[in-house]
Amino acid sequence: MPDRSCLPLGWLLAIPWVFVACDSLSGLTGGMSPEDAGMDGTAMKHQDAGTDGTGHPGDARVDQSLADASEAGAAADATCDALALSSDPRNCGMCGKTCGVEDCQDAACTPRVLVTGLAVTGGIAVDTKTVYFLTNTTIDSVPLQGGTVSELATGLTDLNYLAIDSTNAYVSIEPPTGTGPILGVALTGGTPFTLAPNREQPNGVAAIGGALFWAEQGDGGMNGAVLSVPVGGGTPVVVVSGQIGPEQLAVDSKSVYFSNWDWGGTTVVQAARDGGATDTLASLPRPLGIAIDPSNVYFSNIGDAGTLNQAPKGGGAVLLLASSPSAGSIASDGTDVYWSDSVLKTLQKVHVGGGAVVTMLNGLGKPYGIAVDDTSVYLVDVGAESILRVNK
Repeated sequence: MPDRSCLPLGWLLAIPWVFVACDSLSGLTGGMSPEDAGMDGTAMKHQDAGTDGTGHPGDARVDQSLADASEAGAAADATCDALALSSDPRNCGMCGKTCGVEDCQDAACTPRVLVTGLAVTGGIAVDTKTVYFLTNTTIDSVPLQGGTVSELATGLTDLNYLAIDSTNAYVSIEPPTGTGPILGVALTGGTPFTLAPNREQPNGVAAIGGALFWAEQGDGGMNGAVLSVPVGGGTPVVVVSGQIGPEQLAVDSKSVYFSNWDWGGTTVVQAARDGGATDTLASLPRPLGIAIDPSNVYFSNIGDAGTLNQAPKGGGAVLLLASSPSAGSIASDGTDVYWSDSVLKTLQKVHVGGGAVVTMLNGLGKPYGIAVDDTSVYLVDVGAESILRVNK
């Protein structure tokens, strides 16, 4: 494996929510019995409702109920305001201000810490219930809301990239020298199984349609490749060959997309999944991060003049989205593009097609891997040994 220690890369919140009701009590219900409210199944007399102006005893009951409700409402508001100044994520800093998926600390919304104190290495993937991630020696998982970390597989070394499907997690193993395997393990944990042994510097992995795809650097010549194998096992198939240093990749129903980065590769490539046509989408000095959505491909160029870029699937004009010296990991939901930058120590986003760049988090340790779902961005901060969840 090429020495990455000099490269500007890293490898992307679990405090229980406290709920306190914020809504004031209605002035017509506080302290009233069903009979007072006319809900005992009998007709309510006009004088009981205090409408005849005679000062009937019913008027006193209604007046007292209104007073009780007013006092109860004021007490509820006071309680809400007091808690809002501290840690209530539904009333953070002021009554009614919600933190979404984040937590509330010192009256401010803060990222939810899902994992802390583990030697995370960058790989991350999510499904509807769980976050999956890598440490130096394990494949782990944690609930989306945070909680107990589970080890799916232990005793591993040189873990590189991670992917999941509905059944398994898959990793590429890239030792410093020699070859490494592509492994799988059940999402429920167990003994890892080998899908492809003795691969030459395996990198990014992606699972789709019953097949696992991976990028393979090769030995520095024109023998880098993208390959696939059935997730149930079988003989690997070469999807595209003759590449220099394939690193990260993404896959959809028709094509694979990958960056040629290691060994001095300089292209972003789209290739048919069945081994057909290959197109160069962009030529850049140092392409690395890559992601797709239904319409576009997003990729980074790292270095002093680093950039985040967009191109349509199938080829076309390359659009500059942002300047970013080390956009190591990228994700898109079709509306926005999200990326981590280990030099700037930020998590950022920009609209598909361009616009103002929004810094979602700064002052991070060494951010790298990211994943997104409908509501959240999940970030591995290698420097802080943590995984964070933040609002989109």
